[in-house]
Amino acid sequence: MTGERVARLRFLHLVLDSPLMDGVMARFDEMVAHNRYLFRTEKPRYTFNNIKRRDRVELFAAADRELARVLTDGQSYDVLVLHSLYAVDIELLPAIPAGIRIWWISWGYDLYNRHLIDIELFGERTAALRRELDRERKGGFFKKGDLRDLGDILFFHPRPFALIGERLRKRLARRRETAAERDARERAATERAVGRITYCSTTLPDEYELLARKEFFTPREIPFNYVTHDLFDAATIPAAPLCEGNGILIGNSATFENNHADILDLLRRTPPPGGEIVVPLSYGDPTYGERIARLGNDLFGARFRPVTEFLPFPQYAALLRTCPVALFGHERQQALGAVLIALWNGAKVFLSPTSIIHRHLKNLGATVFSMTDDLNGETLATPLPRDMIIANRAIVSREYSSETRIARMRAAIDRIERERA
Repeated sequence: MTGERVARLRFLHLVLDSPLMDGVMARFDEMVAHNRYLFRTEKPRYTFNNIKRRDRVELFAAADRELARVLTDGQSYDVLVLHSLYAVDIELLPAIPAGIRIWWISWGYDLYNRHLIDIELFGERTAALRRELDRERKGGFFKKGDLRDLGDILFFHPRPFALIGERLRKRLARRRETAAERDARERAATERAVGRITYCSTTLPDEYELLARKEFFTPREIPFNYVTHDLFDAATIPAAPLCEGNGILIGNSATFENNHADILDLLRRTPPPGGEIVVPLSYGDPTYGERIARLGNDLFGARFRPVTEFLPFPQYAALLRTCPVALFGHERQQALGAVLIALWNGAKVFLSPTSIIHRHLKNLGATVFSMTDDLNGETLATPLPRDMIIANRAIVSREYSSETRIARMRAAIDRIERERA
């Protein structure tokens, strides 16, 4: 990026504790003159699990209107960047000063969990497992960790009793709600918050098209994708390594949206050829991950390989290269990075035919397969022809290479700066 123009803007970022954020912050620091990064938490002594550049990130309280104070503390910010709607208490957004533009970079799940895109996310078996775990985990008024958090707040928070009071009021109010009341409240709060947002970047253009159909949705679209690793270079299309091994990859994380239980049942009824069944479960819901690991072991024994330890990206990429077949059961946009890496590796990628990623990749011309219509012993055992692999790589490189993503990021920042004038 040496020699590139730096935008003379002041960005205030609200971030998530995600492995992506270190690379994301580095890119913004290259392209924007002033960036300040905040992470919201109710824990005064929060310890980051994923962010390594901790000197660049400040903590701010989630429940005491701290954001409003930060935005009016004498510094003049041009843009508030929301790295997911879950990076902020959305009820604060309508009160943000009108002169500050808000750029919401969606992470996918904030579209679906916030009632902005309503689709059926879970297969029959996954939905049953979710209900079962919800019953097991349903607790009383006080929750695990409350006593520890109370001690931290009393000793380390500048306004402990205000924070404790606000947390108690919210918990009491939500316990009195019916499911319908909670749903209506969350929808109304989301609509008010979205009405204050200036720009929206979704991972897939198909998602923005669905949002734009909502009468209340007014944010303007800015194409943008995060740039983290150097991937999908067009110059390497003919020679980049292909899959080596005979593993079958399922999903990308320990979350219900992967629909592991339904995929495992499908594989049980369509016995796959030899090789390990590789299932990444290193982040997400540990209880769900344990249940899936147990189910997979019951069905497939030693062939089932749950990956429960966090793998640095080079090791994760190497693991994916051992799997010439990859199955993703998500209905919403999730695991796009893993899907693209699998396509680049030459894997046969099976998706739900009703998923938004399946529709997006088909529209781009990629060769992908339907989990319900195409999955059988023959398709699992037959490798993807080389001409289809090369064609898939060309599409992935054109749409998602690091060069393409950097250009989109530069164009997004330039547009925001231009429209400020």
